[in-house]
Amino acid sequence: MPNFVCTRHHTVSSYLRLCYLLVLCSYSQLIFAATNNELDELRPRLGNEWVQVQNDKRNNIRAYIRHEDDKSFRSFKADMILDADIKTLAAVMLDFDNYIKWYWRTQHSELLNKKSATHFVLYIVHDAPYNIPDLDVILDATVTPQSAQQAAITIKVSALPDYLPPKPPLQRMAAEDMSIRVTPLSKERVHIEVQGYFEIRDHVLPVWAANMIQRTAPHNVLTQLKKMAEMQHYQQSNVAIGFPIYNYEQYQAKFNPTRP
Repeated sequence: MPNFVCTRHHTVSSYLRLCYLLVLCSYSQLIFAATNNELDELRPRLGNEWVQVQNDKRNNIRAYIRHEDDKSFRSFKADMILDADIKTLAAVMLDFDNYIKWYWRTQHSELLNKKSATHFVLYIVHDAPYNIPDLDVILDATVTPQSAQQAAITIKVSALPDYLPPKPPLQRMAAEDMSIRVTPLSKERVHIEVQGYFEIRDHVLPVWAANMIQRTAPHNVLTQLKKMAEMQHYQQSNVAIGFPIYNYEQYQAKFNPTRP
């Protein structure tokens, strides 16, 4: 009799454990399905109009996404009002070897070629999320200085995937197009606008993961850029940039002088 009771107790316990595991697995699948459904639901709603996905009032950052025709992933943009001098921001953005301190998940950055004061070729290695191989990209970077037609400084980068041979196990970015536009609003205030799109060669990154990056990367870039602008190293930088930079008052005095 005792053996029968013990065996029965063992059988019941095993059965309960099995039920628990089945419930746990079903619950996990439901969560996974719900998460994917939520991500999928966003795609049909997205058209060519920008949809706001973040509004960080503490840092004055707003982020948006939209669907691009004939592209696998969404594009993104974000903007921020920052209390900083435009010359400080230019010093940060043109210090290519230190992109590891603020550019999206950068573990290595290197200036390969300085073609002119406004044209550069960069090499960057990104620390990839979601357990996929790390990514590398060669970027063609061009700077549009301020002029009578525009008060902003703009840096545009685009990928050059065949500029260097592949470097396994790194996965080469097929596209990493981004523009960073900085407009002076006053002597110590600027408006920063970031817009871009990226794609990995051979589609090693799942669409849902890529879209998640599109939602978070621009906000991360701007918050880190804000931290860099607070560093005295850049605020007091005397490095020759190669073209003139004007804060708001200087720009107005040069290009929009008061007429008598």
